[in-house]
Amino acid sequence: MRGNENRHHAAKDEEAAKAYAEIIKAMNEQLEVLKEKIKEQTEKPNCKEGVKRLETIPAIGRMTAAVLFHHLTSSKFETSNKFAAFAGLSPQQKNPGQA
Repeated sequence: MRGNENRHHAAKDEEAAKAYAEIIKAMNEQLEVLKEKIKEQTEKPNCKEGVKRLETIPAIGRMTAAVLFHHLTSSKFETSNKFAAFAGLSPQQKNPGQA
């Protein structure tokens, strides 16, 4: 998305600029449709409470909570540490020469 916006601003040809503007508009419209679908899904009884709980974590908003909830309920993680690593919530420092 950002790449298309940058190309739109850099386009010297009026036709190219117009084409990029149309692409950006279409992508924004699709994004809004997807956001609405995610909102509808997160309001369903089977995930509403879980998403709300995840939103209590600092810096976790509705979209991130929805994605995390999806992975928590549809993926099989052997341990909570493996899920936290998958979600990027427990970064690990690697030392040179370590796998």
